[in-house]
Amino acid sequence: MEIINARVRHARRAPEFDMVEAIIRLKVRDTLRPMPYDMDVLSFAPVALARKPGAMRQYLIEAATSQA
Repeated sequence: MEIINARVRHARRAPEFDMVEAIIRLKVRDTLRPMPYDMDVLSFAPVALARKPGAMRQYLIEAATSQA
């Protein structure tokens, strides 16, 4: 499985966990499917990163790609 593209689709603060939860949309190319397809992955980040949007986005995407 090869990840072609990754972006944050939706993010919100989850106060019950004191974390930010986000849905990351991955565009994936697989050996079993000839065409690339989209896959959504749920990812979490600490609220402390919310003040730095670039760092939070990078953290969320790296966490999602390690799960996929």
